[in-house]
Amino acid sequence: MSLKSLLLGSAAVMMVAGAAQAADLTVAEPVDYVKVCDAFGKGYWYAPGTDTCIKIGGWVRAQVGFEKNLDKLVDNTSPAEDEFNDYQFRTRTSLTVTASSMTEYGPLTSFIDYRMESYGSQDGVSKLDSAWLQLGPVQAGKYTSSFDFGGGYTDDGGYRSDETTDHIAFTYALNGFGIVLSVEDPQDRTEEFGTGGSLSGDEEEFPDLVAALTYSAGIVSAKLSGAYVDASNSNDDSWAVQGGVELALDSFSKGDKFKLLAGYAQNAPSFVGATNISGTTATGANSKVGGNEDGEAWNILASYKHVWNGQWNSSITGSYVSFNGDTTADIDAWKVAFDTAFTPVANFTILGEVGYYENDGRGDVDSFFGFARLQRSFP
Repeated sequence: MSLKSLLLGSAAVMMVAGAAQAADLTVAEPVDYVKVCDAFGKGYWYAPGTDTCIKIGGWVRAQVGFEKNLDKLVDNTSPAEDEFNDYQFRTRTSLTVTASSMTEYGPLTSFIDYRMESYGSQDGVSKLDSAWLQLGPVQAGKYTSSFDFGGGYTDDGGYRSDETTDHIAFTYALNGFGIVLSVEDPQDRTEEFGTGGSLSGDEEEFPDLVAALTYSAGIVSAKLSGAYVDASNSNDDSWAVQGGVELALDSFSKGDKFKLLAGYAQNAPSFVGATNISGTTATGANSKVGGNEDGEAWNILASYKHVWNGQWNSSITGSYVSFNGDTTADIDAWKVAFDTAFTPVANFTILGEVGYYENDGRGDVDSFFGFARLQRSFP
Protein backbone atom coordinates (compact mmCIF):
# COMPACT_ATOMS: atom_id res chain seq x y z
CA MET A 1 0.00 0.00 0.00
CA SER A 2 1.44 3.32 -1.05
CA LEU A 3 1.69 6.31 1.31
CA LYS A 4 -0.78 8.22 -0.87
CA SER A 5 -3.42 5.49 -0.52
CA LEU A 6 -2.90 5.35 3.26
CA LEU A 7 -3.42 9.11 3.68
CA LEU A 8 -6.54 9.14 1.52
CA GLY A 9 -8.03 6.23 3.45
CA SER A 10 -7.37 7.88 6.83
CA ALA A 11 -8.98 11.13 5.69
CA ALA A 12 -12.11 9.29 4.56
CA VAL A 13 -12.44 7.52 7.93
CA MET A 14 -12.11 10.82 9.83
CA MET A 15 -14.78 12.51 7.68
CA VAL A 16 -17.25 9.69 8.30
CA ALA A 17 -16.59 9.77 12.05
CA GLY A 18 -16.95 13.57 12.17
CA ALA A 19 -20.26 13.42 10.33
CA ALA A 20 -21.55 10.83 12.78
CA GLN A 21 -20.59 12.99 15.78
CA ALA A 22 -22.17 16.09 14.20
CA ALA A 23 -25.43 14.21 13.84
CA ASP A 24 -25.46 13.65 17.61
CA LEU A 25 -25.17 17.42 18.45
CA THR A 26 -28.32 19.31 19.70
CA VAL A 27 -29.66 21.80 17.16
CA ALA A 28 -30.21 25.27 18.72
CA GLU A 29 -33.79 26.53 18.85
CA PRO A 30 -34.53 29.66 16.77
CA VAL A 31 -34.32 32.79 18.92
CA ASP A 32 -37.77 34.38 19.48
CA TYR A 33 -36.77 38.03 19.50
CA VAL A 34 -39.14 40.73 20.79
CA LYS A 35 -41.07 42.18 17.87
CA VAL A 36 -42.64 45.60 17.44
CA CYS A 37 -46.45 45.67 17.54
CA ASP A 38 -48.04 48.51 15.60
CA ALA A 39 -51.66 47.33 15.84
CA PHE A 40 -52.45 49.61 18.81
CA GLY A 41 -50.13 52.56 18.23
CA LYS A 42 -46.54 53.45 19.04
CA GLY A 43 -44.51 51.92 21.86
CA TYR A 44 -46.04 48.43 21.84
CA TRP A 45 -44.17 45.14 21.49
CA TYR A 46 -45.30 41.53 21.35
CA ALA A 47 -44.85 39.47 24.49
CA PRO A 48 -42.66 36.58 23.21
CA GLY A 49 -44.69 33.57 22.17
CA THR A 50 -48.06 35.37 22.37
CA ASP A 51 -50.27 37.70 20.34
CA THR A 52 -50.52 40.17 23.26
CA CYS A 53 -49.04 43.63 22.75
CA ILE A 54 -47.40 45.30 25.77
CA LYS A 55 -46.61 48.95 26.39
CA ILE A 56 -44.74 50.36 29.40
CA GLY A 57 -44.89 54.09 30.07
CA GLY A 58 -45.01 56.74 32.74
CA TRP A 59 -43.29 59.87 33.98
CA VAL A 60 -41.06 61.26 36.73
CA ARG A 61 -41.63 64.73 38.21
CA ALA A 62 -39.53 66.94 40.47
CA GLN A 63 -41.41 70.00 41.71
CA VAL A 64 -41.24 72.86 44.19
CA GLY A 65 -44.38 74.85 44.99
CA PHE A 66 -45.49 77.74 47.16
CA GLU A 67 -48.68 79.17 48.64
CA LYS A 68 -49.37 82.59 50.12
CA ASN A 69 -52.66 82.82 51.99
CA LEU A 70 -53.84 86.39 52.37
CA ASP A 71 -56.43 85.60 55.04
CA LYS A 72 -55.94 82.13 56.54
CA LEU A 73 -55.01 78.63 55.44
CA VAL A 74 -57.30 75.71 56.09
CA ASP A 75 -56.20 72.17 55.20
CA ASN A 76 -58.67 69.99 57.16
CA THR A 77 -55.95 68.73 59.52
CA SER A 78 -54.47 71.78 61.27
CA PRO A 79 -55.79 75.07 62.68
CA ALA A 80 -55.99 78.13 60.46
CA GLU A 81 -52.99 80.46 60.44
CA ASP A 82 -53.04 84.13 59.47
CA GLU A 83 -50.74 85.31 56.67
CA PHE A 84 -49.43 81.79 56.05
CA ASN A 85 -46.40 81.33 53.79
CA ASP A 86 -45.40 77.86 52.72
CA TYR A 87 -43.31 76.02 50.15
CA GLN A 88 -42.95 72.33 49.45
CA PHE A 89 -40.65 70.05 47.47
CA ARG A 90 -42.36 67.08 45.87
CA THR A 91 -41.17 64.13 43.77
CA ARG A 92 -43.72 61.97 41.98
CA THR A 93 -43.66 59.12 39.51
CA SER A 94 -46.21 57.20 37.47
CA LEU A 95 -45.66 53.74 36.00
CA THR A 96 -48.21 52.48 33.47
CA VAL A 97 -48.59 49.10 31.82
CA THR A 98 -50.99 48.43 28.93
CA ALA A 99 -51.71 44.98 27.48
CA SER A 100 -53.84 44.64 24.33
CA SER A 101 -54.82 41.88 21.93
CA MET A 102 -57.46 41.32 19.26
CA THR A 103 -60.34 38.89 19.82
CA GLU A 104 -63.48 37.89 17.95
CA TYR A 105 -65.39 40.30 20.23
CA GLY A 106 -63.09 43.23 19.60
CA PRO A 107 -59.93 44.52 21.33
CA LEU A 108 -59.15 43.11 24.78
CA THR A 109 -57.21 45.69 26.79
CA SER A 110 -56.04 46.04 30.38
CA PHE A 111 -54.35 49.09 31.92
CA ILE A 112 -52.60 49.84 35.22
CA ASP A 113 -51.36 53.23 36.49
CA TYR A 114 -49.45 52.97 39.78
CA ARG A 115 -48.14 56.18 41.37
CA MET A 116 -45.65 56.99 44.10
CA GLU A 117 -44.58 60.26 45.64
CA SER A 118 -42.38 61.81 48.31
CA TYR A 119 -42.92 65.18 49.99
CA GLY A 120 -42.16 66.58 53.42
CA SER A 121 -42.34 63.80 55.99
CA GLN A 122 -44.45 61.69 53.62
CA ASP A 123 -41.83 59.41 52.07
CA GLY A 124 -42.82 56.59 49.78
CA VAL A 125 -46.55 57.36 49.58
CA SER A 126 -48.07 55.18 46.85
CA LYS A 127 -51.47 54.37 45.41
CA LEU A 128 -53.20 52.59 42.57
CA ASP A 129 -54.40 55.56 40.53
CA SER A 130 -56.34 53.50 38.01
CA ALA A 131 -56.71 49.93 36.79
CA TRP A 132 -59.23 48.68 34.28
CA LEU A 133 -59.98 46.10 31.61
CA GLN A 134 -62.02 46.44 28.44
CA LEU A 135 -63.47 43.96 25.97
CA GLY A 136 -65.26 45.56 23.07
CA PRO A 137 -67.80 48.09 24.40
CA VAL A 138 -67.58 47.02 28.06
CA GLN A 139 -65.05 48.60 30.42
CA ALA A 140 -64.71 47.80 34.13
CA GLY A 141 -62.38 48.81 36.95
CA LYS A 142 -61.13 51.97 38.61
CA TYR A 143 -60.86 54.89 36.20
CA THR A 144 -62.26 58.36 35.45
CA SER A 145 -66.00 58.62 36.11
CA SER A 146 -68.16 58.39 32.99
CA PHE A 147 -69.81 61.61 34.17
CA ASP A 148 -66.64 63.71 33.87
CA PHE A 149 -65.45 65.80 30.92
CA GLY A 150 -61.97 66.60 32.21
CA GLY A 151 -60.75 69.93 33.50
CA GLY A 152 -58.83 72.91 32.25
CA TYR A 153 -55.53 72.68 30.40
CA THR A 154 -53.54 74.05 33.33
CA ASP A 155 -52.20 71.62 35.93
CA ASP A 156 -54.81 72.95 38.37
CA GLY A 157 -57.81 72.10 36.25
CA GLY A 158 -60.32 74.27 38.15
CA TYR A 159 -63.56 73.48 39.98
CA ARG A 160 -65.33 70.55 38.28
CA SER A 161 -66.16 66.89 38.80
CA ASP A 162 -62.80 65.11 38.90
CA GLU A 163 -63.30 61.62 40.30
CA THR A 164 -61.74 58.22 39.73
CA THR A 165 -64.40 55.67 40.61
CA ASP A 166 -64.81 51.91 40.60
CA HIS A 167 -67.42 51.27 37.94
CA ILE A 168 -68.52 49.32 34.90
CA ALA A 169 -69.58 51.08 31.71
CA PHE A 170 -71.06 50.20 28.34
CA THR A 171 -70.29 52.41 25.33
CA TYR A 172 -71.94 52.44 21.93
CA ALA A 173 -70.59 54.67 19.13
CA LEU A 174 -72.02 55.48 15.70
CA ASN A 175 -71.18 58.23 13.19
CA GLY A 176 -69.46 60.50 15.69
CA PHE A 177 -72.08 60.04 18.42
CA GLY A 178 -71.63 57.89 21.48
CA ILE A 179 -73.81 56.66 24.33
CA VAL A 180 -72.28 55.73 27.70
CA LEU A 181 -74.16 53.93 30.48
CA SER A 182 -72.35 53.18 33.73
CA VAL A 183 -72.92 51.93 37.26
CA GLU A 184 -70.47 53.52 39.73
CA ASP A 185 -69.43 53.00 43.34
CA PRO A 186 -70.83 55.97 45.32
CA GLN A 187 -68.26 55.59 48.10
CA ASP A 188 -65.64 57.11 45.79
CA ARG A 189 -67.59 60.38 45.97
CA THR A 190 -69.25 60.42 49.38
CA GLU A 191 -66.34 60.49 51.82
CA GLU A 192 -66.51 63.79 53.61
CA PHE A 193 -64.68 65.88 56.17
CA GLY A 194 -67.13 67.19 58.75
CA THR A 195 -66.58 69.80 61.43
CA GLY A 196 -63.23 69.24 63.10
CA GLY A 197 -61.89 67.20 60.21
CA SER A 198 -63.64 63.95 61.13
CA LEU A 199 -63.90 61.53 58.23
CA SER A 200 -67.25 59.98 57.50
CA GLY A 201 -69.23 58.60 54.59
CA ASP A 202 -72.86 58.42 53.58
CA GLU A 203 -74.62 55.09 53.22
CA GLU A 204 -76.16 54.19 49.87
CA GLU A 205 -78.52 51.37 49.04
CA PHE A 206 -77.52 51.17 45.38
CA PRO A 207 -74.79 52.54 43.07
CA ASP A 208 -74.71 55.85 41.24
CA LEU A 209 -76.33 55.62 37.81
CA VAL A 210 -74.63 57.65 35.07
CA ALA A 211 -75.59 58.22 31.44
CA ALA A 212 -73.78 60.36 28.88
CA LEU A 213 -74.17 61.39 25.26
CA THR A 214 -70.95 62.26 23.41
CA TYR A 215 -70.19 63.75 20.02
CA SER A 216 -66.92 64.15 18.15
CA ALA A 217 -66.48 65.36 14.58
CA GLY A 218 -64.11 67.83 12.97
CA ILE A 219 -63.03 70.48 15.46
CA VAL A 220 -65.85 69.78 17.96
CA SER A 221 -66.01 67.38 20.89
CA ALA A 222 -68.98 67.58 23.26
CA LYS A 223 -70.52 65.68 26.15
CA LEU A 224 -73.82 65.85 28.00
CA SER A 225 -73.97 63.71 31.13
CA GLY A 226 -76.37 63.04 33.97
CA ALA A 227 -76.28 61.11 37.23
CA TYR A 228 -78.80 59.82 39.75
CA VAL A 229 -77.45 59.40 43.28
CA ASP A 230 -78.89 57.45 46.21
CA ALA A 231 -78.09 59.56 49.29
CA SER A 232 -79.65 58.22 52.47
CA ASN A 233 -78.98 61.50 54.29
CA SER A 234 -81.36 63.33 51.96
CA ASN A 235 -85.14 63.20 51.83
CA ASP A 236 -85.10 64.64 48.32
CA ASP A 237 -83.83 63.27 45.04
CA SER A 238 -80.10 63.58 44.45
CA TRP A 239 -78.96 64.12 40.89
CA ALA A 240 -76.59 66.08 38.66
CA VAL A 241 -76.23 67.19 35.04
CA GLN A 242 -73.25 68.57 33.13
CA GLY A 243 -72.56 69.81 29.62
CA GLY A 244 -69.21 70.53 28.02
CA VAL A 245 -67.73 71.38 24.64
CA GLU A 246 -64.13 71.43 23.38
CA LEU A 247 -62.94 73.09 20.17
CA ALA A 248 -59.71 72.28 18.31
CA LEU A 249 -58.58 75.65 16.95
CA ASP A 250 -55.89 74.47 14.54
CA SER A 251 -57.13 76.98 11.96
CA PHE A 252 -56.12 79.75 14.36
CA SER A 253 -52.87 78.19 15.59
CA LYS A 254 -51.97 74.49 15.32
CA GLY A 255 -52.51 72.80 18.68
CA ASP A 256 -54.74 75.52 20.19
CA LYS A 257 -57.79 74.32 22.14
CA PHE A 258 -60.73 75.85 24.00
CA LYS A 259 -62.98 74.15 26.56
CA LEU A 260 -66.20 75.27 28.25
CA LEU A 261 -68.28 73.28 30.72
CA ALA A 262 -71.01 73.87 33.29
CA GLY A 263 -72.88 71.68 35.74
CA TYR A 264 -75.72 71.65 38.25
CA ALA A 265 -76.28 69.28 41.18
CA GLN A 266 -79.01 68.72 43.75
CA ASN A 267 -77.75 67.10 46.97
CA ALA A 268 -74.67 65.82 45.07
CA PRO A 269 -72.02 68.59 45.22
CA SER A 270 -69.09 66.36 44.21
CA PHE A 271 -70.50 66.28 40.67
CA VAL A 272 -69.72 69.99 40.24
CA GLY A 273 -66.44 70.08 42.20
CA ALA A 274 -67.89 71.74 45.31
CA THR A 275 -66.14 69.20 47.56
CA ASN A 276 -62.79 70.75 46.60
CA ILE A 277 -63.50 73.96 48.53
CA SER A 278 -63.19 74.36 52.29
CA GLY A 279 -63.11 76.94 55.04
CA THR A 280 -63.86 77.32 58.74
CA THR A 281 -67.01 77.62 60.80
CA ALA A 282 -67.73 80.63 62.98
CA THR A 283 -66.02 78.86 65.90
CA GLY A 284 -62.84 78.25 63.91
CA ALA A 285 -63.38 74.53 63.34
CA ASN A 286 -62.53 73.12 59.93
CA SER A 287 -65.42 72.35 57.61
CA LYS A 288 -65.59 70.90 54.11
CA VAL A 289 -68.53 70.19 51.83
CA GLY A 290 -69.45 66.49 51.90
CA GLY A 291 -69.87 64.46 48.74
CA ASN A 292 -73.65 64.12 49.14
CA GLU A 293 -74.35 67.02 51.48
CA ASP A 294 -77.86 68.43 51.07
CA GLY A 295 -77.99 71.58 49.00
CA GLU A 296 -77.94 73.13 45.57
CA ALA A 297 -74.64 73.51 43.70
CA TRP A 298 -73.46 74.64 40.28
CA ASN A 299 -70.19 75.38 38.50
CA ILE A 300 -68.78 76.85 35.31
CA LEU A 301 -65.28 76.47 33.82
CA ALA A 302 -63.46 77.85 30.79
CA SER A 303 -59.93 77.08 29.61
CA TYR A 304 -57.73 77.96 26.65
CA LYS A 305 -54.40 76.52 25.45
CA HIS A 306 -52.16 78.32 22.97
CA VAL A 307 -49.20 76.65 21.25
CA TRP A 308 -46.53 79.24 20.45
CA ASN A 309 -44.31 76.79 18.57
CA GLY A 310 -43.07 73.22 18.81
CA GLN A 311 -41.38 73.90 22.16
CA TRP A 312 -43.56 76.47 23.95
CA ASN A 313 -47.23 76.51 24.98
CA SER A 314 -49.33 78.41 27.54
CA SER A 315 -52.69 77.71 29.17
CA ILE A 316 -55.19 79.63 31.30
CA THR A 317 -58.17 78.29 33.27
CA GLY A 318 -60.90 80.12 35.15
CA SER A 319 -63.65 78.46 37.18
CA TYR A 320 -66.43 79.23 39.67
CA VAL A 321 -68.45 77.00 41.99
CA SER A 322 -71.33 77.75 44.34
CA PHE A 323 -72.92 75.60 47.06
CA ASN A 324 -76.07 76.63 48.91
CA GLY A 325 -76.46 74.23 51.82
CA ASP A 326 -79.89 73.39 53.20
CA THR A 327 -78.71 73.35 56.82
CA THR A 328 -75.14 74.69 56.59
CA ALA A 329 -73.42 77.88 55.50
CA ASP A 330 -73.19 78.67 51.80
CA ILE A 331 -69.89 78.66 49.91
CA ASP A 332 -68.87 80.51 46.76
CA ALA A 333 -65.40 80.10 45.27
CA TRP A 334 -63.55 81.11 42.13
CA LYS A 335 -60.10 80.27 40.85
CA VAL A 336 -57.81 81.27 37.99
CA ALA A 337 -54.55 79.56 36.96
CA PHE A 338 -51.97 80.28 34.27
CA ASP A 339 -48.99 78.20 33.16
CA THR A 340 -46.30 78.02 30.50
CA ALA A 341 -44.50 74.86 29.40
CA PHE A 342 -41.14 74.56 27.62
CA THR A 343 -40.08 71.30 25.94
CA PRO A 344 -36.42 71.66 24.87
CA VAL A 345 -36.12 67.99 23.87
CA ALA A 346 -38.64 65.23 23.29
CA ASN A 347 -40.28 63.83 26.46
CA PHE A 348 -38.75 66.47 28.77
CA THR A 349 -40.83 69.46 29.93
CA ILE A 350 -40.22 72.43 32.20
CA LEU A 351 -43.50 73.82 33.55
CA GLY A 352 -44.26 76.91 35.63
CA GLU A 353 -47.72 77.74 36.98
CA VAL A 354 -49.24 80.49 39.13
CA GLY A 355 -52.79 81.00 40.31
CA TYR A 356 -55.19 82.69 42.69
CA TYR A 357 -58.33 81.48 44.41
CA GLU A 358 -60.91 83.01 46.71
CA ASN A 359 -63.43 81.14 48.88
CA ASP A 360 -66.31 82.99 50.50
CA GLY A 361 -68.51 81.27 53.02
CA ARG A 362 -67.33 78.97 55.79
CA GLY A 363 -64.35 81.13 56.59
CA ASP A 364 -62.99 83.31 53.81
CA VAL A 365 -59.77 82.15 52.15
CA ASP A 366 -57.78 84.19 49.63
CA SER A 367 -54.57 82.67 48.34
CA PHE A 368 -51.85 82.87 45.70
CA PHE A 369 -50.16 79.62 44.68
CA GLY A 370 -47.65 78.36 42.15
CA PHE A 371 -44.96 75.83 41.33
CA ALA A 372 -42.06 75.00 39.03
CA ARG A 373 -41.70 71.46 37.69
CA LEU A 374 -39.34 69.25 35.69
CA GLN A 375 -40.90 66.19 34.05
CA ARG A 376 -39.47 63.34 32.00
CA SER A 377 -42.06 61.14 30.25
CA PHE A 378 -41.51 57.74 28.64
CA PRO A 379 -41.55 55.93 26.32
